[in-house]
Amino acid sequence: MSFPVRGYGGVLMTQGPKGGVYFAVQGVDRTLLGLVGTNGSVQPGWPIPLETTWCMELLTAADGTLRAVCDGTREGDGLQAPVLRVFGIDAAGQTLPGWPVDIEGSAHVFGAPIARMMGSNMVLALRQYGGDALPEGQTEPTQLALIDSAGRVQMGTAVDLECCQAGAVPGPGAGFLVEPDYDAQSSRITKFGLDGVVWETVLDGIASLPSFDTAGNAYLSVWRGELIVSARLVVLDPAGRVAHESPEDLPVRPTSGWSGAGGESPAAPIVAEDGFSFVVGYKDGMSILALDREGRPRAGWPFDSGVNIGQQGVCSSADTGCGTFDVRPQVGLDGILYVTAQAGENGGGSLLAIRPDGTESPGWPVGLRNGAAQFWDVIVGSDGGVWAHAAEPERPEAYSATLLSITPDSTVRGRLTIVEP
Repeated sequence: MSFPVRGYGGVLMTQGPKGGVYFAVQGVDRTLLGLVGTNGSVQPGWPIPLETTWCMELLTAADGTLRAVCDGTREGDGLQAPVLRVFGIDAAGQTLPGWPVDIEGSAHVFGAPIARMMGSNMVLALRQYGGDALPEGQTEPTQLALIDSAGRVQMGTAVDLECCQAGAVPGPGAGFLVEPDYDAQSSRITKFGLDGVVWETVLDGIASLPSFDTAGNAYLSVWRGELIVSARLVVLDPAGRVAHESPEDLPVRPTSGWSGAGGESPAAPIVAEDGFSFVVGYKDGMSILALDREGRPRAGWPFDSGVNIGQQGVCSSADTGCGTFDVRPQVGLDGILYVTAQAGENGGGSLLAIRPDGTESPGWPVGLRNGAAQFWDVIVGSDGGVWAHAAEPERPEAYSATLLSITPDSTVRGRLTIVEP
């Protein structure tokens, strides 16, 4: 097998060793995994096929090996509880001993993380099957699961949550439930572990799912008011206490940018290793606000671009209700924020690099020449470089996919086209 492949769909990325990138290309009846070096070359032993139709998340373990969270195989006909198949693969393309692992459950929220690496161990927040048509208000179980480096699984005690507004994500060694109540304009936050509920707290307003810093603090964007006229940042410490809170309403209302059927929701903050955070909203185009460790806006921000942030993927004209989310910005090792922007008047989409003082880095943005081409994803490599997924239309509703390896000074040092429709 070699790249580009024909007729494949979505692409996932995660950090590879030595600044490279692991990626998954979704197919009709299988998924291809690849590993590419910083110069755009496919590494020995790759690509490899997985007998699964879809992977939802790729993660990198502390030792540089890959974890792929995918759909599991199903036997027989009729309704069945969903099963995940989690693959463990080393940098040579070989399956790790004890893997893959099958585990019952599914993601809570489309587009939100289902798994998190803690060193070489994996934490999953799983929604258990309660039927295909649960009525509003009925409870369904959620569970924490841990998979160690050898593929051994620990399943936690089930925690009930109310259908169908709640969401859950994995945090450092625990899961976090967020249950917004739009009538009461409040949100219940629950931390749960292998032994069940650890703590619960209630916040005024409609809260996002949390993001986390290296100390285990949970960062949430919170909308306030029935007309969502204001927003704030709330930081909960590992014991569930409010560690920091925005001293005043934020000048930016954080949003996920969801473009499909249904209502909008607040987007989780983007958190850097040093505890600084960012929220993304809109004001005549994207507007990004940087906050210090106490939740105060930093000098030089918000950053207003005049164009909209990039969106992940595209919907078929025949897919009613389909939508896409904003491409989530990423923080580099030097504190620079990398943000995709939609096509402007003079070309296609672009990739911006915003310095900690709110100004653009010299040499940036990196743009695409084709006016209909867009960046559909971006990650920061293990060496501080950037990987971007560039999508270019080749015919109606059919896109090629190219991975670009970019240095912090904006030099494109490698590229590989992995999909040609």
